[in-house]
Amino acid sequence: MKTAISFILSLLIILPSLAFAEQRANSKETASTRVALDSLWKLRAKEALKEAMYCWAEGHDTIAFGDKQGGIDTWERCYAADEFRFQLFVRGQFFAAANSSQERGELINDGFRARGYTGAVHVPTNFRFDFKDRDTVTVTAYLTTNHFIPNGVEIVWGVYTGEFRRVRGEWRAVDETIQGLKYVNLEGFDFL
Repeated sequence: MKTAISFILSLLIILPSLAFAEQRANSKETASTRVALDSLWKLRAKEALKEAMYCWAEGHDTIAFGDKQGGIDTWERCYAADEFRFQLFVRGQFFAAANSSQERGELINDGFRARGYTGAVHVPTNFRFDFKDRDTVTVTAYLTTNHFIPNGVEIVWGVYTGEFRRVRGEWRAVDETIQGLKYVNLEGFDFL
């Protein structure tokens, strides 16, 4: 009888300790699972943000090759319609701004045509993501732009900064700034 009582008392002491240890292990697993899921979410968000960010390049390139409306249509599907701002700085000085895809299309088209561009390729690299929360992020990238002219190319190096917000589950640009920092004109070269 004493043995049975000792056994029961042992169980009463050991079982709560085991339950506490199991609960603690589960909470650690939950915390590490949360970290892993958050990392996976950020990885997916970064890829989606890169796709959303490429819209500015695709729109500019489309306009440079002569399709203004195609560039505007590209931006329309990528930007937050109710709030959007675009700014362009050249060598640290404010150069131009637009508050809609249509206004931006006019600005870019007029600028490209005035400079005689026959095409362009905008190439963003070295992305940096600053997540403010799960719905707001700032993306910064280096930028190399090749503007094709009839007898050569103008190359611009700069920085792209965009603020993105999730709108109905999709990333949309609300503010974009391009800073042109350095520029070279390579006229007289025959490109393929």
